Amino acid sequence: MKSAERKKEAVTIMIQGTASHVGKSAIATALCRIFARSGYRVAPFKSWNMALNSYRLADGGEIGCAQGEQAEAAGIEATPDMNPLLLKPGASGKTQLFVRGRFYGYLGSTHQSEEEYLAFCLQIIEESLARLRQKYEIIVLEGAGSPAEINLKERDVANMKAAELASAPVILVSDLSRGGAMAAAVGTVMLLPATERRRVAGFIMNKFSGDDSFLLSALKTVEKKTTIPVLGVVPYLQGINLLEEDEVFADLDLGSFSGGQPVAAEQKGAGRFDALADAVEKALDMPALYSLMGLPQGGRI
Repeated sequence: MKSAERKKEAVTIMIQGTASHVGKSAIATALCRIFARSGYRVAPFKSWNMALNSYRLADGGEIGCAQGEQAEAAGIEATPDMNPLLLKPGASGKTQLFVRGRFYGYLGSTHQSEEEYLAFCLQIIEESLARLRQKYEIIVLEGAGSPAEINLKERDVANMKAAELASAPVILVSDLSRGGAMAAAVGTVMLLPATERRRVAGFIMNKFSGDDSFLLSALKTVEKKTTIPVLGVVPYLQGINLLEEDEVFADLDLGSFSGGQPVAAEQKGAGRFDALADAVEKALDMPALYSLMGLPQGGRI
């Protein structure tokens, strides 16, 4: 196919976090819904995931719960390419590896060296991402844990390596409900190598409730120390009922947090995606997000 005839690749944006369970999945789900409601063909992507539970695909395959629900929020059918590498810890102490939805083997049993395993993972990720980018207009990527886990950095294919493959600007989510959110935001950025630090395009402060008069000066300090803008403070939501990948955290609120009391949302069905999207869209600087992706600032009309 001539280059002039080649279909334009999807633009990308990536949601990473300062830690696990800061609300990355909820923010990514909301963005999938927001972009889809704006008329874009959007798909989720998480290169590598470790979870106790999974989302069953129409063909019987398994991917991460969040990517399955994000596909629903985007109004599309979930596919194996949306989470090409899934690890499921088992009761026996062995960890199952699923590649594009299918059981591949037990982690560590393939007799690959660490370098071979890393190259294998990156190839799978790159192929799946390329297929999605040919089919859709926007890809919303989600990271895993933190990109600044320096003891795991060389093996981390879920965060900055995926962002680099996708040429994606990174939005870093921090959890205001747990304390230490500002330190986590600044510290995460400071621990990143300079090349990765430049990829971080904004912060989202998530799960906020209370008096925001004490928040503004702290946000300005974060921006000053990192030279990275805060793109929004998302209010706490109750009752969204997104699927939980790890049952041990099932009692935690998965909604997002800009002032006031927790916001009740619809419990079931597609309405929960709209309730989540409404709150996040109101809280974020959406023109800035569209601009980061090179799209019209008001979204598609």
